[in-house]
Amino acid sequence: MSQRGNSRYGFQASKLPCVHAGGHCRRCLLLLLVVVALLLPLPKLGSAASTVVTHLPGFDGPLPFYLETGYVGVEEETGTELFYYFVESERNPGTDAVILWLTGGPRCSAFSGLAYEIGQ
Repeated sequence: MSQRGNSRYGFQASKLPCVHAGGHCRRCLLLLLVVVALLLPLPKLGSAASTVVTHLPGFDGPLPFYLETGYVGVEEETGTELFYYFVESERNPGTDAVILWLTGGPRCSAFSGLAYEIGQ
């Protein structure tokens, strides 16, 4: 990186959006998530299908955490749905931060990213 602050990618670090976990940025992110959630159309009752997962193939015994998976309708006209994983906090779900994990990829690559990058 040069003294002018340009990186090898051609942008200045001072021009990047705030991504640290400081109080101001955290509030901005929370506000953004609330606004996005309010702008999304509410699915009709019964259009979201969910399943509580208690066992996984290859894992001996019940899962030691709460896991829910399912589909949420996002486009009524075309019937488009998004698949989700919901893993409840193991500490205090009422006060712990919520992490929204967005990833792409075919089949199980999304789950492996979740397990390896967020898991313990």
